[in-house]
Amino acid sequence: MSNMRYISTRGEAAELGFADVLLAGLATDGGLYVPTEWPSLPSLPTGDYASLAAAVMRPYVIQDGIVGDIDDAAFEAMCRDAYATFRHPATVPLVQIGPNEWIMELFHGPTLAFKDVALQLVGRLFDHVLSARNERVMIVGAGVFAAVLIGASEPSRSRTTLPSEIESPTFTFTSFTTPEWEDGTSMVALSDSSVTSDCSF
Repeated sequence: MSNMRYISTRGEAAELGFADVLLAGLATDGGLYVPTEWPSLPSLPTGDYASLAAAVMRPYVIQDGIVGDIDDAAFEAMCRDAYATFRHPATVPLVQIGPNEWIMELFHGPTLAFKDVALQLVGRLFDHVLSARNERVMIVGAGVFAAVLIGASEPSRSRTTLPSEIESPTFTFTSFTTPEWEDGTSMVALSDSSVTSDCSF
């Protein structure tokens, strides 16, 4: 069992476990959370992408001791659920474009954005921890918010705001037509003239 802890790059914030860092985002001193130590890469499976991703991330995630921490079985299930949303059987296939030249396609997720690779899982991690703690979270989103929304498996656990001017018809479609969010109760459009680039940080 991992006992990974995280500290701020500015050195003033409290040391936290993974679940607390997940919900905190930036550290209270304005720094970024980083691991206190770097674990050795484990023996990697040769099967599907979800199993490989879980093996690589497991040392950074799996902990116990406080409410909301993530056990191994739950983490494996979340990885499988997250990457099952991708349209390609290889999830992020490698395509050869020349001699000894390969490119990884990161656009097979539900929003067609590379951010799906991370955020489909992040949404499920949020859901797991918030449900265990009986808490909710506000997500203030810009260009990345659609992938977070689709990744969250329990919309009642989060509320999201977004700029009133969306950057493209495709972005608008992926933002407002996902099955989990059809009732509109968990999404709020800001009533100012912001565009997504103004909200990025």
